[in-house]
Amino acid sequence: MAVTKEQVEKTAKAAQKKAIDAGQAVGEAAKSAATKAKEGLVAFGNTVASKSKELVETAKLNTQKTQKQRELEEAYRQLGEMAYAKGRLRGDMAETAKRIKAIYAELQQLEVALNAAQSLKECKSCGTKHYVGDNYCPNCGAKQ
Repeated sequence: MAVTKEQVEKTAKAAQKKAIDAGQAVGEAAKSAATKAKEGLVAFGNTVASKSKELVETAKLNTQKTQKQRELEEAYRQLGEMAYAKGRLRGDMAETAKRIKAIYAELQQLEVALNAAQSLKECKSCGTKHYVGDNYCPNCGAKQ
């Protein structure tokens, strides 16, 4: 059986059409996969951005909270110093005032011991610390 030129051309055209159809199907599948990948990446990016924003906001709020806690502690300290300075303390507050007075005395003793260990003394004129061997105060120039 002899194959005619028309049959060969017809078979070639059919094969070409099948190849084109297969190429189009592969292209559409690739396009669909790329679209799904893009959607996944966009969703991932949005999640990362959302979490980053959340972390930044949390850090900012924690910083503000810490600052307010410090302000509160400072206000309490100032209040205590004012009450102590007024000297009108009774009961537990008077006991705490005695403890504060004792702590101040201990701090002064420690300061003297520390200065001695570092060979430092205070200028009699201005109170600046300087080395024991200095003949003159480096701050005010007073003879030591």
